Amino acid sequence: MNNQSSKSFPCRDCGTTVWWDVNRNGKKYLANTAEWNGTEGGFKSFKVPHHCSEVMKQMHKRQIEAEATMLAQAVANGEIVKGQTVEVFKGRKIPMGTTGVVFWVATENDTYGNIRIGFSTDNGDKHFTNITNVRVKQTAKCQ
Repeated sequence: MNNQSSKSFPCRDCGTTVWWDVNRNGKKYLANTAEWNGTEGGFKSFKVPHHCSEVMKQMHKRQIEAEATMLAQAVANGEIVKGQTVEVFKGRKIPMGTTGVVFWVATENDTYGNIRIGFSTDNGDKHFTNITNVRVKQTAKCQ
């Protein structure tokens, strides 16, 4: 595998950018990319096995905890976030009462000053609408 064909992603333990690579025996492993100045001139790219340092693991753990706290605070403030179930209660293009799970929330306003969201229904239909057209679907609580 080369860098162009494999997709990078953050290591789940330390957050460092890594790739899946295959060694000459066919075994898959996580790799960091390093640059090496070859004897033929120019830079060559090769992959070295990835090993997390304890410091990086702790930093990444604190970052995940901070993000989870911010997400919990947003939900407590009544904001709509990814993963929530929403219900359409106004608008004209999507039938009222349509429910789905939010998969996208715009990070900035559109040209009309509205925040847009995307949600997916149970049957796989995807809808995009203004955030003001939906509300968080309340789940029934048992008495």
